[in-house]
Amino acid sequence: MQTIATERLILRQWREDNFEAFARFWGDPVTTAFVGGPIKREDAWRRMLSFIGHWHLRDFGFFVVEDIKTGEMAGYCGAQLPLDKLEPELGWGIYPQFQGQGYATEAMLAVLDFAASKLGWRTAISLITDDNLASQAVARKLGGALERHVDISGMRYGVYRHVFGDSSI
Repeated sequence: MQTIATERLILRQWREDNFEAFARFWGDPVTTAFVGGPIKREDAWRRMLSFIGHWHLRDFGFFVVEDIKTGEMAGYCGAQLPLDKLEPELGWGIYPQFQGQGYATEAMLAVLDFAASKLGWRTAISLITDDNLASQAVARKLGGALERHVDISGMRYGVYRHVFGDSSI
C-alpha cells in the first residue's frame, strides 16, 4: 500500500490506533457541520473500516495524514470512487488543532500527483458545502473551480472540478 511523504506530512495507511482521534472528529458537531453532522462511535468505526476497505478493493483511497514532527494524526485525505458518488472524488478532513497551517493543501497536492501519476486520472471532483469557506479555499488552491451544485442526502454541495495532467485526454 502507498505511503507518501511531503515536507511536513506523511500520508499513510490506517492503523487501529487511529480510531480514537477519528471517532472524536466524527462525534463533534462543530467538526462535522459541513459533512452531515456527528455520527455515533460505532458508525465512525464503520466509516474508518470503509476507508480501509476501499484501499483493499481499489488500490487507492483515503490516507491518514500524520504530522512528521509530532507523529500525531492530523486528519485524513485522499481519492475515492465510491458507488454512491458522482465520479472520482478528492476529499480531506483536517483535525481542528492542525487547521490553518496549510496541511490540507499540502496533503492534497500530493494526492493530486498520486491520482494523476498512479491512477491515470485527469479530472476529479470535491463536494463542498456553500458555507465551508476553508475547504473552498483549499479546492481553489488545488486548481478546482465551482462547476455546479448537487443535493446529496438532504445537503447542498458545490461540485468543485479539478483538472490535472493533459485535460484534452
